[in-house]
Amino acid sequence: MTIVKSQVLRLILKNFRNYHHLNFAPSADFLVITGDNGIGKTNVLESISLLAPGKGLRGVKLEEMNNLGTRAPWSVTADVYGQHGVSRIFTCASSDHDSTKRVVKIDDHNSSQVDLARTISVSWLVPQMCHIFTDTASSRRKFLDRMVANFDSTHVKNLHAYEYHVKERSNLLKNPSHDKDWLKIIERNIAQVAVMIATARIQFVSLMEEAVKCTKYDLPKFSMKASGFLEDMIYKIPSLQIEEEFCEALKGNREIDFLTKRTNAGIHRSDLLVYGQGDTRADMCSTGEQKFLLMSIFLTEIIAQVRYKNRLPIILLDDVSAHLDLNSQARFFEIVSDIQAQVWVTSISMERFSFLEGKAEFLKINDDNLVVG
Repeated sequence: MTIVKSQVLRLILKNFRNYHHLNFAPSADFLVITGDNGIGKTNVLESISLLAPGKGLRGVKLEEMNNLGTRAPWSVTADVYGQHGVSRIFTCASSDHDSTKRVVKIDDHNSSQVDLARTISVSWLVPQMCHIFTDTASSRRKFLDRMVANFDSTHVKNLHAYEYHVKERSNLLKNPSHDKDWLKIIERNIAQVAVMIATARIQFVSLMEEAVKCTKYDLPKFSMKASGFLEDMIYKIPSLQIEEEFCEALKGNREIDFLTKRTNAGIHRSDLLVYGQGDTRADMCSTGEQKFLLMSIFLTEIIAQVRYKNRLPIILLDDVSAHLDLNSQARFFEIVSDIQAQVWVTSISMERFSFLEGKAEFLKINDDNLVVG
């Protein structure tokens, strides 16, 4: 089967971050954006990350993306090549009362974030991810779910549904005279969508295990596990039984959940456990080993997309020098070049990428525009 290569053919930004207006069409698959700190290199990558489901590579509120010099709303428009050939994606913050929602249009048709996942794929590596193994379980869980969404187009939708039902239950528990039948229905909804999320996580981890064994590249070996109340039961008992047990757990936790003002059991408390050489937990590895493991997971996930989804994502690399030394960086880019994806890279200096001369388009940010460097 033919592998579909996701690509940005043209990128148009309006009032996005520091850009009043940017209109750029890349002429190469490798794009290196250089410039001083704070000039807006990462903002370009963030805008491309919004072509995928979710909140983008920074994970911030939509209003934080507004250009401070104007009250006009931000928007990102991109002509892309993906699963359906050439498409135009438009996204912006909703202008109605709920500014937390993102408007998505594909070829001028109102669309959803599920439709984004079915159109193109985007993967990214940013400096903040260097500490993923020693950070909170929440950070690792988000890292996991973003990768899972590249394989299950409904995953982000299910996560939003889960959050909605959990919030609905919490609000109902605050009312001493709440409707117990309605609470039971809500808990059933939570359990059903939670099982789908946990199953998708487990299936992704299995795909990654296969991809690690099959890869032709010499990458640091790792193993990973999605661990949590539901995930730990996936291989042991049928889905319907897991739903029943989770419903019972939610029912049994009603009082403590009310007192603590949080839901104490569920897929929102799961963790991603990663092990390196010799089954050493990643958080116990050295800083250098952790960076190698992150690089390996990142590249293996891309290889898995090619192998199991027949598609090649757009790759966004923000300040890759923060992740790797020069030798490791050259090795990393050798693999990325061999994969032949469209790659957007940011860096303070062009010198680090001299080995890409003749292969990459070197760009500088100048007055709201990207110009050939």
